[in-house]
Amino acid sequence: ELQDSGQDGAAIAAFDRAAELFGGLGNTVAQVRCLRSAAWVKFRMGGDERLAGVAAMRSVLSSLESLTQGDLAASDELASERDNTVEQLERMLKITAEEGTAVD
Repeated sequence: ELQDSGQDGAAIAAFDRAAELFGGLGNTVAQVRCLRSAAWVKFRMGGDERLAGVAAMRSVLSSLESLTQGDLAASDELASERDNTVEQLERMLKITAEEGTAVD
C-alpha cells in the first residue's frame, strides 16, 4: 500500500523492518521475500536507486548461496527462494541492459 501510494521510502523502510523481524524469528524465507520486495521498490524508483535495487538483490542472492552452499540438508524452500532470487536478478539485469544502464 505504501508503494502504491507513492511512499517509496516508507515502503522500503517497512520491508527492511519486516525482514529484520522475520530474521530475528529465524524465518529466513519471509526475511528473503521482504528483502527482495525492498530491492524491487528501489529498482522501480529509477536513477541511482535502480542500481541500489540490483545491488540489494545481489546481496540477497549472496546470502542465500551462503546458506545453501555445501549444505545437503538445505531446505527445498531455501533452494527455491535462491532460484527465485536468481530469476528476479536476471529480470532486473535484462531491464537495465535494454535501457542501456551500466551495472557492475
